[in-house]
Amino acid sequence: MKNFKQIAFGVLVCALAISFSAFNNANGHSLKVTKDSKGRLLFTERYFRAAPGGHDTSPADYIYSSSPNANCLSSSDVCSAEFTTSNPPVNGDAPSGSPAYVTGSDASGDWNGN
Repeated sequence: MKNFKQIAFGVLVCALAISFSAFNNANGHSLKVTKDSKGRLLFTERYFRAAPGGHDTSPADYIYSSSPNANCLSSSDVCSAEFTTSNPPVNGDAPSGSPAYVTGSDASGDWNGN
């Protein structure tokens, strides 16, 4: 009976580890969900600059890509940045829902378009 409990416990631990790893994004995206002072959900995620070149942080110039191949190629331009919004990110869309640029979150390069 003791062996059975140990095996059952081991299977439970393995199942939990697998279930938690299912929520990790392989493409490096790290959606952060928080609440503001009024209890509303806020979403922080990385968006890619749609047009190469430039250094501005206007949300209209960025789009979200959930592709596991989305990446920044070598360049001195701004490639991606994080924005906090009141709407969850939608693939191919700019940040919406009062987007706020996360200071210091930008990454250099040119988006590979994926």
